[in-house]
Order: sequence, then C-alpha cells, then structure tokens
Amino acid sequence: MSQQNISLALAFLQNHPGSAASILETHEAEDVATFLSEIPHTYAISVMQHMLPQKIAYSYKHMAPDTAATTLSRLSVNHGVAVLRLLEKTTQTSVLNALPKQKQVSYKLLLHYSKDMVGAWMTPHVASVPTESTVQEAIDSIKKNADINYSDYLFVVDREQQFRGRIRFSALLCANPTHAVSSIVEEHCPKFYARTLIKQITNAPDWQKNDAIPILNKNRQFIGVLRHFDLRRSIEQSSQKETSTTDETPFTSLFQLYGHTLNTLWLSMKHCIESDIRS
Repeated sequence: MSQQNISLALAFLQNHPGSAASILETHEAEDVATFLSEIPHTYAISVMQHMLPQKIAYSYKHMAPDTAATTLSRLSVNHGVAVLRLLEKTTQTSVLNALPKQKQVSYKLLLHYSKDMVGAWMTPHVASVPTESTVQEAIDSIKKNADINYSDYLFVVDREQQFRGRIRFSALLCANPTHAVSSIVEEHCPKFYARTLIKQITNAPDWQKNDAIPILNKNRQFIGVLRHFDLRRSIEQSSQKETSTTDETPFTSLFQLYGHTLNTLWLSMKHCIESDIRS
C-alpha cells in the first residue's frame, strides 16, 4: 500500500470509527487482529470503542497478549470487562497478566460475581448483533462464530452495548435478507440484572415461556444470558449447601468456629486439675 493510501485509510479510521468498526466486524478474526496490531494504537482504540465485545474477543485470540492488553487498558472499563468475559480462560489469563497491576486488580474484581448472584451463573457466549445489521449480515455473523452457545434467540444491541431486544432465529431465517434486524426485533422481553440474587428470580413467571433470559449490568448493557439449565444447577448447589449446614449439630458448628480456642481452654483446665490433684 502506498503512503498516500495509508494516510487515507488512517484518516478514515480517525474520522469514521463507527463505520470502520462495522467493516472490520465482517472480516475474519485473524485478519482483524493483524490489522489492529499493525496500525498505531490510537487509531486501533478509536475503532475498537465502537466494536462489539465478541468481535474484539475473537480478534484477541490471534493477537499477542501485550498488544491485546495495551488496547484493552484504553477501552472503557465496562467494555473491557465484557471483552474479558468472552475470552477462553488461558487467553483471559494471558491478557490480564500483561496489564498493569492496578488494572489487573480492578478487572479481576469486576469479572467475578458472588455465587448467590445471577451474574455468577450466566453465559456470555451468545449470539448478538448491532441494531444497524441487515438480516443477512446477522446470519453471516452467526455462521462465523462457532463457539457461541445457542438459544432460541439472537440478541440485538447498539454500539454502546445497550440491550435493544431479541429476535427468534426462526423469524430471522424467514425475514427478507436486505431488511434491518431492527425491523423484526422484539423490544419488550424479560430481562434480569447480573447482581440480582438468584433466589429472587427462581420462581419468576418468565421461566414458563423462556429457556434463556438476557442479563444486563447496572448500566443496562447486555452481558450474557441465564439459561434455565444453569438456574437449576444454582438451585441444586444451594440446596446441597443448606443440607450440609443443617446436618451439623450446634456443638459441631461451635467447635468449627472456636475449635482452637476451646482446645486451648481445655488443656489449661486439664493442667489446673492435674496440679490440684498432685497438691
């Protein structure tokens, strides 16, 4: 590529990052990773801020951890956490370890939810597309992403990752390929928040008609789905925990909490008794 063409390309990235992001999302993840690694970081980041987290995550699989960490550290925190959740464990660890220590701590705290919260049981690996996608672009995107967990729905978000609704896959396949997905999206559908306690949604009526319900963070950004299968696993684990707690006698629980102190007290008493006997 000539110097003039390079300058034009960089100017396009700088002035139209949203359009550039849409174009990159249609390419293979390995090619996107190479492109983002070779251009100046400031240009790469301006475009990545408009890319869907899943598309960035796919490119990180083919990118050096230090390069991925450099770009990740300059994204918004919510965007960065969403990307990290979509990475395989080994890749996630490599990227986290390449971040500055303070960033590592912040991200690790944000990545983990308490086991009694919805977020701990959700799956982030689900199909989602931006609102401006056509039906055909949505179908092509799904075909390229082999590692997503399928539900009955495709989820729709805007460029800020705000949840806009869902589309049943059967409706997507029957729609005109040239139409925008926004024309067939179901905007009003059930949703839960990641920091809601699992026990609060266990008997929600939404489960009667849904096998997977979208999960949002506190900023109403789409971060995954909770499957009914995983809800049942959480209930089962909670029941087992309660059973093991119930099986303990009050004395057993007391000894687990204060065993060392009680043992020390007993030895002291024994020593005093033996001294009294000897005297």
